[in-house]
Amino acid sequence: MKKNRLIFFSIFAAYHVIVFFFTLYVRSKQADLGTLYSMLGYVPLFLWGSVIGILLFLTDFVWSWKVSRDSNSTEEAMREENNILKAKIYDLTEGKKTASVVPPANR
Repeated sequence: MKKNRLIFFSIFAAYHVIVFFFTLYVRSKQADLGTLYSMLGYVPLFLWGSVIGILLFLTDFVWSWKVSRDSNSTEEAMREENNILKAKIYDLTEGKKTASVVPPANR
């Protein structure tokens, strides 16, 4: 994996770790309604946090699609070049066969 992709996945992993610990915190405070009601003021932040998660997911999807497309086109170009080289080798071997099969001229 390239360095850019590793950095992206480390950010993506950090986002998920933060969401996990936040969920554990909310779960531990579920009996304390005062704490939960005080979190209502932070709902816009939660909304933006979910938007960031969706953007990270879409970025990964688009990035993977682009890498896949580029590798497919590279693979197709290599396959075409391989076929051309095979055809050249075949032509060379056939040329040698026909040269050796031709009977010598009558004397």
